[in-house]
Amino acid sequence: MSTTPTRFPHVAVVREGHLIRTQHAALLEKTRPFLAAGALNGADIATLDAASQRFPVADDADAALAFAFALAAPRQGHLGVELTKLVDRLGDERLNRKDATGEVVDLRLALPANAAAWQARVRQHDAVEEATAHPTRPFVFQSTGEDAGILMTCRMWRQQRRLADGLRRLATEQPDWTPEQGALKARLDGIYGAGPTAMDNAEARRAAESVTKHRLTVITGGPGTGKTWGIKRVLAVLLESAREEGRDLSIELAAPTGKAAVRMAEAMASEDTIDGVLPSTVASLKALEPRTLHKLMGKLPHKPEGFRHGLTNRLGADIVVVDEASMIDVLMMRHLVEAVAEGKRLVLLGDRDQLASVDAGTVLADVVSGVFNDQSARNPALRACVARLTKSHRFKLAASVACVAEGLQTRRSDLIAAAVALMCGDIPALPTWKARLDADPRDDGTTRIRRIVARGGPSFGEGPSTHRDALPDEVMQALATPYTSARVENLRHNPRDATWLPPEPGYAAMIRSRLLQVSEGDTGAAPLTDPHWHETLLEALGRYRVLTAHRQGHRGVAQLNAWLEVAIQNTLTVPGWAVGDRAGRPRRPERSGAHWLGQPVMITRNSYDVNLRNGDIGLIVPRITAAGKRELACVFPAPRLKTATAAGIRYVSLARLPEWETALAMT
Repeated sequence: MSTTPTRFPHVAVVREGHLIRTQHAALLEKTRPFLAAGALNGADIATLDAASQRFPVADDADAALAFAFALAAPRQGHLGVELTKLVDRLGDERLNRKDATGEVVDLRLALPANAAAWQARVRQHDAVEEATAHPTRPFVFQSTGEDAGILMTCRMWRQQRRLADGLRRLATEQPDWTPEQGALKARLDGIYGAGPTAMDNAEARRAAESVTKHRLTVITGGPGTGKTWGIKRVLAVLLESAREEGRDLSIELAAPTGKAAVRMAEAMASEDTIDGVLPSTVASLKALEPRTLHKLMGKLPHKPEGFRHGLTNRLGADIVVVDEASMIDVLMMRHLVEAVAEGKRLVLLGDRDQLASVDAGTVLADVVSGVFNDQSARNPALRACVARLTKSHRFKLAASVACVAEGLQTRRSDLIAAAVALMCGDIPALPTWKARLDADPRDDGTTRIRRIVARGGPSFGEGPSTHRDALPDEVMQALATPYTSARVENLRHNPRDATWLPPEPGYAAMIRSRLLQVSEGDTGAAPLTDPHWHETLLEALGRYRVLTAHRQGHRGVAQLNAWLEVAIQNTLTVPGWAVGDRAGRPRRPERSGAHWLGQPVMITRNSYDVNLRNGDIGLIVPRITAAGKRELACVFPAPRLKTATAAGIRYVSLARLPEWETALAMT
């Protein structure tokens, strides 16, 4: 028998299928409940084991527990861990923490009793140093106030420091070219107006002026405040000014996800004419093709965090515009900021209150909050680079939606309570809101936000379902009706005269009508394979979607999609219409494997070989191939692609579809 000691003398199974090995018994014992509940994982322990060869990170079990949470923080979307607030955070998460037996555990009981003393002890540990320009120890403590701070890994501190340095550089340096001021003012006056008539566009104009003057501009605002509307106009101003001076400007548009890039492309192409802008400039803007950030930066597949562009290989664009910047994490933002070439511009668009990054950091929210909470006194240049849009134009004729959005975004307790009351169908007590609702010509009390879900506790998709979780049949029917009804109230208005558009049929009702025409032998009906009809179906599908906050549970995406699929397929079941069917025999929708006629699908993974991105939504329809064969395929809107048909759509074979999911209900 070998007498060589094992490298990992302490082994434990902390949960089913998870075997933890470590050299330190005290570390294993201290972290066991957190490992069992999934708050920490084996990678955190393995990292501490490896670091213990050089640093005393495991000699104190309480300190090692803090280090493990600092290592786990980036996986949970944080740069580091606030030890004094960890008790509260674990308390908020306790309903989602279960041990190996499935029992809910309160992890707060396994933490050191005195959080302040624990933090002070960790702060004095030999493996920790205070935040400095060049830390050399594995962990850094960054003070955020009296007796408060964040414990993070040295790596995360360096990423944060490099990002801060990059933002400061962009904010303080001047662009290598700015338009001639007289011509610039004339163009801005032509677009945004001059004198008293310009008041409605004052915020947008200030944002545009910031883009023309600075290398870095952050434009933040809620939905409908005109972020994309404004960026189109300032890009037009810069393009025309540059051409007048004999310059060529290269512009790159990007977004963190494929879905966001598609929406950005749609917004850029949504206007055929812009007041005060030459038609050729509008055409140039419409020709811009937004990409995902990973595509723009040149993601290197063999390097998990590597990009082709960065500090040593800058981007070639004069202006880089990134939408949905709230979703960009610290690491990606650092790469992006460092990749902007000397003298070139970076414009970040986003809403600090919308989707945050899945990975570590909330860069946009931190920058905006620092500016508007008077925390930027040490760097006034950064304050000058942030433009805030507060006036929403999207809900001019939907007062109830505007009031709810305002209440949730202000975070004031009285407005949040009023917003909840309005969502429950009650008349708000706030006089200003009541006046706005009364002034809305569309809001007669019947078209306000309606609560169709009975009051009760929400389903979090955890554990066994209860009757309280399940949605009543009448609610499910109400969710399906805008898909299946032949007459759906239209919530859009005519932009020319502000009149409301007439009711329109749901997409499933349109398919059913066409199937009935075919089954009844109507020779005047267009075929089911007509591309122009497919384009109309996509437009109808885009008018309505069921949204939910959860993936699982009776109110989650999976359950809602399953129920809505049944409702749609029942709607599309008509007397036999396919060749060879007996007259009057009910026929279910045409199928091909997991797909069926009328099924909306959403792509969940980028696939550049077929030019599909995460978030693209298509519809399963029949088509005639080049060989004259009828088959089911997925049709996508593609007005900007060379592969698009005359109807502005394109087809993708079902065999070539990347990962997808049914898109009747979405998060």
